[in-house]
Amino acid sequence: MRKAILILLALLIVLGGVYGYMRYTAPEPVEEDNTATGGEFVLSDIDPMTVMFLRYKLDGQEFRYKYTVYGWKLEEDEDFPLNQDVLEHMVSAMCKVTSDRMLTDDPAAFREYGLDPVHIAVELEDSKGNVYDYNIGTKHPTTSKFYFNVDGEKEIYTVPTLVGRYFENYPTLVSQMNNPHFPSPDPSTVYSFKVEHEGSVKQMVYADEGDPSCYTADYKWFWVEGDEYRPLSDAKMNELLTNIQGMGFIEPVAYSDDPSVLAQYGLTEEQRYTLTVDYNSLESGPSTEIFYVGQGDDGAVYGQLDGKTTVGRFAFGLSAFDPDYDSLRPIDFFRMELDTVDAMHVLLVDQVMVMTAERDGETVDYTDVGGRTLDGGKVTAFFNTLRSITPEGEYTGDVPAGVPYLQIDFDRNTESHANMTLRLWEHDDSYYVSQFNDELRLINKIDIRTLVSALEDAAAPIE
Repeated sequence: MRKAILILLALLIVLGGVYGYMRYTAPEPVEEDNTATGGEFVLSDIDPMTVMFLRYKLDGQEFRYKYTVYGWKLEEDEDFPLNQDVLEHMVSAMCKVTSDRMLTDDPAAFREYGLDPVHIAVELEDSKGNVYDYNIGTKHPTTSKFYFNVDGEKEIYTVPTLVGRYFENYPTLVSQMNNPHFPSPDPSTVYSFKVEHEGSVKQMVYADEGDPSCYTADYKWFWVEGDEYRPLSDAKMNELLTNIQGMGFIEPVAYSDDPSVLAQYGLTEEQRYTLTVDYNSLESGPSTEIFYVGQGDDGAVYGQLDGKTTVGRFAFGLSAFDPDYDSLRPIDFFRMELDTVDAMHVLLVDQVMVMTAERDGETVDYTDVGGRTLDGGKVTAFFNTLRSITPEGEYTGDVPAGVPYLQIDFDRNTESHANMTLRLWEHDDSYYVSQFNDELRLINKIDIRTLVSALEDAAAPIE
């Protein structure tokens, strides 16, 4: 793979060199003839492929660019991430300028048309050292055409809006920046997500086999606090990582590593949130992306990629990057696996039932308290019904007093959580309160009626 990438890079450099060579070896330019042809005045006729330098002033602010084998670069800072399309549009628009109307040849009118002082003064230089200078004035109030003058001449023309559009639409270097690539690993490849801020660390890790401290291997994502692994909702973690994957800067806003500049975006080392995403890349294996997020003086959220200078603005609020445990923890009812259960001791009001698993290799038989055979399919169906129940929500009151309506004690073949108990108390006309794994939930009574029906079928011995 690395060899293929190196070959591709080499090819790109060669192609860039060919393109640059074509610019340097272009034929001599043809002298411009402003004579009207077919109702049009030809004001510039330059092969864009020959242009090596673009320099212009917009309302007095100067911009200077040069063309290299790597594309357009700022003359004073070749590392500045220029949007190549913007520069190519500027050059192309200036190389082929025609007009269908000459307004005047009176130099006294320059001020009236925004040509003295000039609104936009453009200079192109080709690979032979030929320099072309043009002046773009203000726009016509109704047609939006620009007023135009070939530098050194006295005629003023109207030219299409396209000629000056990109100069006006991208009036600053920041507006001409490329939006940087934002880390976007597929959520299914991420195995760690960490947020650091003001000395605190929040870390979420993925464990394919689960964690022994948890009663079920169904949970794969965990919130790490010291040596403790607290289970997280897979669905909520996937949503969080999908949001991260889909994020990108709305727009670049600054290009600086100056702390005084970064401070207004909340991105100094003391202010910023550091987000680290570890994932398995299909191309390069284990990989890490680091980026910084901060809240600006204006309340908006900004970011910067590690090792980059560009600052961009996000559409998301800060909470999208800074989750807490409560926002990610599962609101589940029961996630135990049947193959971890050796016996279930059931108390339904005053009725006692027992289901015991007798395993022989891959074969599992179930018996009741008297040793009578139970229907394994019905036992499995009961257990699946139990697992399928979704809580209506959390119960925030105290643990109910009195004897539960239903209690199930689970004897398990696991090192941790070897004995667990599920209890259900009647709450009101609509809900039961459940207690399992030290968590209280509200369970719809309709679900419990279905569960009890499946339980009675499972506990009935085969005739």
